[in-house]
Amino acid sequence: VTDGTDDGDAFDEIQMLADRDVFSEGVISADEITIKSGQSAVSGFGDITITEPARLTAGSDLTMVTGQNRGSILLRGGVYTVEGASGTMNLTASQGTIISENYTLDGVVAVPSLAANEINILTGKGVDVQHLDVNEVASAVVTQAGNLILADKDDVNVTNAATLDGSITITSGGAMSVVSATAQGDSDRND
Repeated sequence: VTDGTDDGDAFDEIQMLADRDVFSEGVISADEITIKSGQSAVSGFGDITITEPARLTAGSDLTMVTGQNRGSILLRGGVYTVEGASGTMNLTASQGTIISENYTLDGVVAVPSLAANEINILTGKGVDVQHLDVNEVASAVVTQAGNLILADKDDVNVTNAATLDGSITITSGGAMSVVSATAQGDSDRND
């Protein structure tokens, strides 16, 4: 923790900032949680890897941002929750990928869980997050070659989903409404 403020009962804000990579298996709880890797002005390289038994609980905002020149977000198991009614989760890996995957710890398979009112995803090279519980995918954008794969467990509204050169696959366990989904590029995989 490089910066945090508290009101006497709990932290209002926690910021984890690293020149290179960020690794965490911990329990983090605050109204706002910000995790940034690759903050070095020299390289701008840095991944974020969060691994079971991690528990990140934010009241209003959970933000993860990787290095501007290279960096991916890997969520291996763990529970990521924004509790507020208008809570937002922001995942940005502008030069990398964003992936959530099962993780085996002591013989037990941990399935990641990402819950918030809305989520914003920006990635350069693709996203595969299949463990969502959100009301709205406000924005999910892949800015380079790569696929966009999202799966929500219940009803979901998709405001904007776009790939520059890749396919879009969004599934839900309930009703889904889509305002805009655009798969660009000439590749047959965009059809």
